[in-house]
Amino acid sequence: MKNECDIVQDLLFSYKDGCLKQGSKEFVEKHLKKCDECAKIYAEMNNEDDEINTTNNEIDYLKKIKKKMKKKTKIIIAISIVLIILIVFNIAVFVNYDKYVSEMTIYLEDSITDEERAEIENVIEETDKNAEITYKSKEDALNNMKERFPDNPEILAGYEGQNNIFPAYYEVNSNKKAIEEIEAKLINNEKIKSINTRTDENPYVFFFFSKIYVPLTEKNK
Repeated sequence: MKNECDIVQDLLFSYKDGCLKQGSKEFVEKHLKKCDECAKIYAEMNNEDDEINTTNNEIDYLKKIKKKMKKKTKIIIAISIVLIILIVFNIAVFVNYDKYVSEMTIYLEDSITDEERAEIENVIEETDKNAEITYKSKEDALNNMKERFPDNPEILAGYEGQNNIFPAYYEVNSNKKAIEEIEAKLINNEKIKSINTRTDENPYVFFFFSKIYVPLTEKNK
């Protein structure tokens, strides 16, 4: 037959959970006051619960931290991707801009002499000795226009020889600073009809029209 300690120890879980009737509850409480062994067992039961609760709280806290870290990581990754896209886009914009801003076209008057053309070439070479200079005669200019309209040759019919309305010109490939200096030196030259440069164009607008708008319009033709 079980002694009092055995009975109390069997009832401890129900006592801890508050499931005992009043008489049984008072019996257990009375026994715990006089029995150190059973009181120790009951205290250990409460300690185990405290440890479990603490562990559960720690787990919940770690889960929250982990969730926050995942959210922050996703935000950082998203921001990094956006920054990379912006960097790549800006590189593409300015590489494209530097390429085209380094070119200029100098259209010549029909009355220009070889000596006057040589003076223009000297100005360019003195400004940038590494500049690439290509001369296109009036005949070259007419042929270039014909190449642009291969399906409609009648458009340029009758412009050969003395009727050629297209001016001779220079194509110059240098750098932005030299292009600006060359333009400043030659802008008032009476033997120059006009100078075409892209130094004043906005890099982003130029990129849009040269890389997006024009290809789209050509594709839709």
